[in-house]
Amino acid sequence: MTLEMTGRDLLVGKRLGQYEIISPFGDATDVYLASSENLASYVLVYACRTDDLEEGEILLLEREAEAVRSLVHPSIVPAHDGGRESGYLFLAFPMPSGGTLAEALTKGLSIEQSLEICEQILDGLSAAHQSGAVHRSISAESIFIDDTGNAAIIGLGAPRPNVICVDNDLAVPVLHYAAPEQIMGDQVGPPADLYAAGVLFYQLLSGRLPYTGESGPTLIYQHLNESPEPIVWHDPVATRLLQEFVAQLLSKEPRDRHDSAAAALAALQEVRRQYRLAVLAEPRTAAADMPAALKSPSEFHTHLVAREAELEELTGRHLDPATQLTWLGGEAGIGKTRLVQELAQGLQGGTLVRGRCPFDQGAGSYTPFFEILGQLLAKATVTEAERLSAILQQKAPELLQLASVASMRAGLAVTFGGSQDPEAARVRLFEAVLEVLHVAAADKPLVVTIEDAHWADDGSVELLRFLLPRLAGSCLSLLVTYRSEEATSADEMSSLLQQSEGEAGVFSMVLGRMNRQSTLDMAKALFPQADLNESFSQFLHGQSQGNPFVALETLKLLCSRGALREEDGLWVVDPVIPGEVPERVASLIGRRLDELSLKDRELLQIAAVIGQQFTVAEIESAAALPRLAVMEALFRLEKRHRMIVAHRGIYEFSHSKVREVLFGELPWELRREYHRSVGVALRTAGAAPIDHAAMGYHLKSAELFSDSIPHLRAAAREAGQLYDWRASATLCDQLAEACRNSESHDRELVFALREAGQAYAGLAAQDSARARFEEMRSLAIAIRYSQAEADAWQLLGRLEAQAGNFSAAVSSCERALAAMDEDDTSSGRRIRSQALTTWGTADFEWGQYEPAERRWQEALEALGDAELDLRANVLNNLAVLATMRGDFDHAWELYVQVLKIDKQNAPSGQTVLTYCNMGMVRADQERWDEAIVLYDQSLELCRTTRNVVHEPAVHLNRGETLIGKDDLDAAQVAVERARRGFGRLGDSLGEADALRLAGRISSEQGNWLDARQSLARSIGINREFGESVSLGEALHELGIVELRSGDSHSAREALQEAERIFAKAGAAPDLGRVQKALAEMG
Repeated sequence: MTLEMTGRDLLVGKRLGQYEIISPFGDATDVYLASSENLASYVLVYACRTDDLEEGEILLLEREAEAVRSLVHPSIVPAHDGGRESGYLFLAFPMPSGGTLAEALTKGLSIEQSLEICEQILDGLSAAHQSGAVHRSISAESIFIDDTGNAAIIGLGAPRPNVICVDNDLAVPVLHYAAPEQIMGDQVGPPADLYAAGVLFYQLLSGRLPYTGESGPTLIYQHLNESPEPIVWHDPVATRLLQEFVAQLLSKEPRDRHDSAAAALAALQEVRRQYRLAVLAEPRTAAADMPAALKSPSEFHTHLVAREAELEELTGRHLDPATQLTWLGGEAGIGKTRLVQELAQGLQGGTLVRGRCPFDQGAGSYTPFFEILGQLLAKATVTEAERLSAILQQKAPELLQLASVASMRAGLAVTFGGSQDPEAARVRLFEAVLEVLHVAAADKPLVVTIEDAHWADDGSVELLRFLLPRLAGSCLSLLVTYRSEEATSADEMSSLLQQSEGEAGVFSMVLGRMNRQSTLDMAKALFPQADLNESFSQFLHGQSQGNPFVALETLKLLCSRGALREEDGLWVVDPVIPGEVPERVASLIGRRLDELSLKDRELLQIAAVIGQQFTVAEIESAAALPRLAVMEALFRLEKRHRMIVAHRGIYEFSHSKVREVLFGELPWELRREYHRSVGVALRTAGAAPIDHAAMGYHLKSAELFSDSIPHLRAAAREAGQLYDWRASATLCDQLAEACRNSESHDRELVFALREAGQAYAGLAAQDSARARFEEMRSLAIAIRYSQAEADAWQLLGRLEAQAGNFSAAVSSCERALAAMDEDDTSSGRRIRSQALTTWGTADFEWGQYEPAERRWQEALEALGDAELDLRANVLNNLAVLATMRGDFDHAWELYVQVLKIDKQNAPSGQTVLTYCNMGMVRADQERWDEAIVLYDQSLELCRTTRNVVHEPAVHLNRGETLIGKDDLDAAQVAVERARRGFGRLGDSLGEADALRLAGRISSEQGNWLDARQSLARSIGINREFGESVSLGEALHELGIVELRSGDSHSAREALQEAERIFAKAGAAPDLGRVQKALAEMG
């Protein structure tokens, strides 16, 4: 395996005494499965680094271990042996029969079984404490239950530090059982074991832990400050005496607990006797002292209401290999996230992983996918991890770094960036992601969920677009959620949604609002004993209009105002609800925010500036508050106000709308100051790797422009290396703005403008690209940066050529060459070659074929043997010219050279052109089937590389070949696709070619009027660009139409003009065809 090793992994494969460490065991941080040549069965080894212990602690632990080895008790697993070795103190225990109490809890235990286990644990602790040993880490994992139901404690006398490390998320399982004195670093003795036993007894009797925080800070606060909910809330069979017994064990102060384990055992035996008497007297009186159906709504989480049919449909679809994608839409708060959570529980052995598209927080490219990959690697079994590691080590080793999304993004940018063929590298990146997902879905269904896709970055959309056609027949499927009201036809995600509709394996589900009864059912599930009558039902549904999130927010607001409250164990509703609950979601959340203290609201505002997710450390640093104060505030906001939720040390807003409201209410000046605090805090923290996108966003938003420049530059480079052109363009524009507002950053501004222009060109946004290149040129002239000036000219020339403005293209290329006249550096030669190539292309489109050939030969000479990608492009151009002249053998030889260069990289845009042009050779030889195969290969590469620039030309040539095969219906479809594609790109010459072929198809169908109209439009466009071969081809088509329709005079005129153009251009095959037509006319 190549997964990054944790502290627990460091001992694996090593020896301690006679024991060889095999693997970590369970959730504990210090227990290992081991074997010995002297023993027939496995053992458990408890190990602790001596560096983590003081010498006095080591001596104490050694004395305790010696005491335990001589202790014989049915509720204690005896120790084998131990010692000090290789910097570790260790103690070994035989592997008990049966399983752990944690496993037994999942199967369910009766109250009698639970009480019996509690007695045995206290009996074992009593014996251990009397011998002088303290466990310090009692948990469900440290109790084994044998086949007869007897419980035994393992790990007594094992080496452990007195103080629990609370800064590590790995400590969260341990913190569930940690006594307050352990957390605070005070003296630890037998009372700590009693507290842990109290936690365990609460878990046995109620079916849940007393403190359920998912992060270390939350658990610490709960252990130090909160009292757990009464056991009777969770188990009506429990009695008041049981409740009081467990509550004493869970006392915050050690002196308030039972005097000893023996005293606790005696108290439990009396409680158990009283319980049995109560059951014998009247079975129902066991719960007599419990208020009926008492219910705590503290989590405001209930069973799924009014979505059962949707859940069943969604679950069935994603267990079906035929499903590739489900679009799950609906307005904010309608329940999309909850439905996803429920789906995750019902996949019957499958896995659901989730990534969220963030709202306005400077996130970089592919954020949801990096989150998903991190989850997959973190959840992988040993076997799965080995398979994933093998793939990633070969294709993308950076994905093995699980530190953060930022580390994945930075690592992949290094792996795939810097390629001379960016499209090919992007395909490799996408294929690496696809292969990881396929491996993760090899043995069980895997649902990859992208949430809040209305905020998706373009890179994530393109990756989705790439994955979709490659999911058929696998156990891998996609689930994408989005807000219907925020999806517009102009954005890329909506475009993908529309394009995928109706495709096989693609489904769409839009969640509607709940009816009045369902809204009331949800409230009753939270408050089963409250008097929620018809009047309340009308009120709640009227305020929420059936939106579940708004209904919950309304209930929370009523609770905070006392209109819905607990009295003597029951929940009551005031007949008259005070104040008007606002109808709009934002206003409703605003009212709830008004209930907060100024300090808590300010803390939430800072969190909103940080992002949807945040940590204690980030808030502590940005708000300049003590850590404990931050933890207390976050606890209040999570448990009392229910504004946020926590999971493994990460906090996030309970709903994205909460963050949107907080972010939107901040005035610009205050938002700027918060950005400053967050940016400075992130910079001071010095996290590695740095999340450049977030850092640059915060510093620029704080108007710390000079400080933001290196981070924006790095983020833009990462986006470009990951081929997310939209993100790259946006980040480069932000970088340019920061440079303009800073001093002495002229060359940085040149870089920003060039990269922004390239990104916009990649998006086919020609006007935006031109504006950046022109500003780059003007700045380069102003600061006398000749190489940048020449580069800007050649980039402008390329844009003009793509737009068909050949005169302007040639003028720009001439200026680029003039600026590079005396520059013989490698960069200078590259710019000169690019300018010559563009100039040659303009000559070619003008019909000036000999000058075009000279320019391209000069471009090859400037390159020498370097810059293979540019060399292949020029060779392709020369091969097209050879094809046009009828020298098919020479053209084929040139294409073979190009393919040899292409094969040194992954498939690319260059390969697209090569296959397309080879298809043209076969079509000119009327080898139609071979041509179609080559065009289809080219189109497949267009789809995999998302090559929107070349795809229309391939469709056009394929259409022409289909005409040759007399498949006019298929030809018409291909030509129309080509025409639409050229139209999107603003390529008027391409449209002219498509119109020419449309005219030919109409002619073949005998529709002379449509044929003349299409050809007239094609000829009109072509005449604007001089006497090119394309003009000759359109005239040739028109001549044939006129001839067939009986107008020989017009036919001769058109054919003769075409003959003159072909002769001048040296286009031998075309010239032969038109001369044949003239000869047949006589």
